[in-house]
Amino acid sequence: AMRSELERASAFEEALRDAVAERLVPWRFGTAVFHDSLPVVWSLNCVRVEATEASAEELVGEADRLQAELPHRRLLVMDEALGRELEDSLRGRGWKTDALQFMVPRQEPERPASDVRIEEIAHDDLIPLRRRILEEWLADTDEETARQVGEMDRLVAEAGNARHFAVRADG
Repeated sequence: AMRSELERASAFEEALRDAVAERLVPWRFGTAVFHDSLPVVWSLNCVRVEATEASAEELVGEADRLQAELPHRRLLVMDEALGRELEDSLRGRGWKTDALQFMVPRQEPERPASDVRIEEIAHDDLIPLRRRILEEWLADTDEETARQVGEMDRLVAEAGNARHFAVRADG
């Protein structure tokens, strides 16, 4: 059966997560993903909910059990309908909720790429920019958190055979 663009994008994202993981632990409602050497990286230490039915109480209890050694709790609910159903209950328990958006280009760019100078750059060239973005996003970023997030970036780029492109400002 042909999968939708959303299903393909989501499957790619999860395949990258699994490729970088140090441990995948099956549990009642899905798979818990762990990268023990990068414990503060939420995206590599999460409890993936692959079921289409579960209560917030059950999921929070399982996250507490599975992620007891981590400084955070993260549920990644794969089913959109279940995620929306759980939002209010999770917020009521003090959880922050958000939704990941995948975007698919459906039209030609408004201006031709030849109007700007795009160049391929090495992953290491991105490190200072990624650090600035991290510090804007998490104002109290410490050196160890920055190191772990930087290592996550490198691992995911490597697993996905990423290529990086940039338009350099002022040369």
